[in-house]
Formats: sequence, structure tokens, C-alpha cells
Amino acid sequence: MARVNKQLLGVINGKIGNLVFRNVNGKTFVSNRPLKYNVTGTEESTRVKKGFKKLIQFSSYINSIPILKDVWKSKSVRGKRAYNKIFSHNKSHVKSHEISDSLFIVPPVGSVQMSVYNVEIEENYAYVDYQTNYKVKDCIYNYVLVFYSKQKKRFIHQTGMLDNLKLHKRMLLNIKLCKDVVKFIGTRGRKIVYFAVVVQNQSGKVLTWSNTGSYIYN
Repeated sequence: MARVNKQLLGVINGKIGNLVFRNVNGKTFVSNRPLKYNVTGTEESTRVKKGFKKLIQFSSYINSIPILKDVWKSKSVRGKRAYNKIFSHNKSHVKSHEISDSLFIVPPVGSVQMSVYNVEIEENYAYVDYQTNYKVKDCIYNYVLVFYSKQKKRFIHQTGMLDNLKLHKRMLLNIKLCKDVVKFIGTRGRKIVYFAVVVQNQSGKVLTWSNTGSYIYN
């Protein structure tokens, strides 16, 4: 890095071509701008920027759902805030500039005590192939369904409680969708459906959760 000692035109700051000028303690330094930064306007940089914006949108929405926010807060994932954990964990799964079904609404758990095998939407119901091996006294099983419209670029979600679950046995959950969700998925375009189960104790503390199940509808 070369230092500019004589400044006939005053203090130089900023970028000129591939040169970057910085003023530190009254002295101006000049360096070459790395080529990897000179990608503004290229197809690749546009794709990366769009992917970044979509990941922000996804992370913000998941963070706005209280029970999912509590899950991410309780998980030892890089970052201190729930939003940062959601963003950090999902950034390696952004494969394009669009939100995809490879993203996670809950972080993976070390030992899978609850498994979501498949999710499908038919008429006004969500059908989930599910199994749980987890049970503690008076625990509460909550489900979370998150829907994303690829055409409208919008989210909607539905939450509720699950009853009469059988241990160590795969079962088909039949979840009736609310009117707002039915209307949302009835619009044109493809939808991505995410599903997870979160277990809490009576005081609301998160005990464990399932994997993220996903499904592309329409």
C-alpha cells in the first residue's frame, strides 16, 4: 500500500478507477481495489444482491412468529439475536435469488426425536406425515405452517396445537386451514409450504422441536 505525502489538491478520499484512497490520522493511503469487489452491475452480483434481500425478508418474517423466535433464541447457533441466528444459519442454503424450499424455519436438532417426513396441501387441509418419540408430562405440542407466494412475494402463517399424538408411530396429521390461508393459497402462482412442530412446557419454555418439512404447492 503506497502513502500519498503531498496533497496538492487537498485530502483525497474514496475510489478512482481501481484505486481506493483512505485518510488515516491526517495521512492519505492508496491501494488497489480487489477485483472481487468490482462486480457491480454484473449478472452474478445482481443475483447475490437479490438473494441477500430475499434472505432478509425470510429471516424477518420467521423472526416475527413468537414461537419460532423462541426456538431460535434457545438454540446455540452463531449470532446473539434470534434474527441473526435465522439469517446466519440459512445463508448457506440460498441457492438462487428466490426464496426456496431448502430454507429452515427451525434449526436442526442434534437428535431427531420428532420427524416430519412429508407435507402436502389438498383442498382446505394440510396433511403431514409425522412421528414423535418425545414425551414429557404436561408438554404442549404446537405446529407452525408458513406459506410463501412466489408470485406475490408474501408470507402468511398458521399456528395451533396438536392433540392425541401417539409415541413411536408414524401418523398422518390432518390440519384444517383457516380462511385467510385458504384464500392465500388459492391465488395464482406456486407456493412454498414450511412445517415444524415445537414442544413447550406449561410455562412456555421451548423443550424441543422437529425438523423443517417443506412442500411446493400448485
